[in-house]
Amino acid sequence: MVLYYQPKLDVQTNAISGVEALLRWHTSDHGLIPPNKFIPIAEETGLMSPIGEWVLSHACKQLCEWQRAGKAPIGMAVNLSPYNFGIQTWQLFSNESSKRAASNPSF
Repeated sequence: MVLYYQPKLDVQTNAISGVEALLRWHTSDHGLIPPNKFIPIAEETGLMSPIGEWVLSHACKQLCEWQRAGKAPIGMAVNLSPYNFGIQTWQLFSNESSKRAASNPSF
């Protein structure tokens, strides 16, 4: 699994106003597998919770790296599966991911 960060541009200033974290799966046998192929399988097999946690953790770490490098604060969108919203501890996990990455969760 790998995350790509698609920039969101402000059309008036042409500046990057945020990014969207996009999960992709690349295998040596089949190349890039599109999300519409692997997400339903992950949901059916109960893997969306750990995948969602991995995505959020790595996205927070990347945001923190950009902040430490002196980049201007930007927002980041992370798409989650409806399966992640059934977890009672999801908000706690997202706050903990931000703390561990030392990023500001308001971005």
